Amino acid sequence: MDGIGADGVGAGSVVADEVVGAASRALQRRAKCGSRLTDAKRAAFLDELARSCNVRRSAGAAGVTEGTFYRLRHRDAEFGAAWEAAMATGYARLEAELMAEALRETDAGDGREPIDRDLALRLLGRRDGAARAANRGGYGRSTRTKHVPMAEVEAALMRQLVLLARRVKAGA
Repeated sequence: MDGIGADGVGAGSVVADEVVGAASRALQRRAKCGSRLTDAKRAAFLDELARSCNVRRSAGAAGVTEGTFYRLRHRDAEFGAAWEAAMATGYARLEAELMAEALRETDAGDGREPIDRDLALRLLGRRDGAARAANRGGYGRSTRTKHVPMAEVEAALMRQLVLLARRVKAGA
């Protein structure tokens, strides 16, 4: 099949063909999607996110849709924490670049992409304001989802059920 590399992965992340069909129609060959979210794809996403703070660009660098990463962040507390750490790294880098640019004379031949200062400052202010609000326990905290591993949720529920069973037993 054209576009498939030696590793079995090619354009569009197609890895092989599969035969599909249903009771009311004939069998047909169809390209099987190879969009499994590997550790390498997660790492590529997080690396680019730390560099750019841009989810769409980061997902593109990993060869996966951005929706896949948003769903993963919602489901996986560890990945959600890594996402936040990558964003914090990216914002710290942006802040450092803005400071460096403010302290040096602009050199048109230094090979760096120009920074939209107004946009960068608005983004940093927004991030800083959300962090302050979250630390106060005020605005912004209710809009953030706390990522908790399923095992932790199940353990908390079991503790509550044990307490409830003791109360029922004591009252009977």
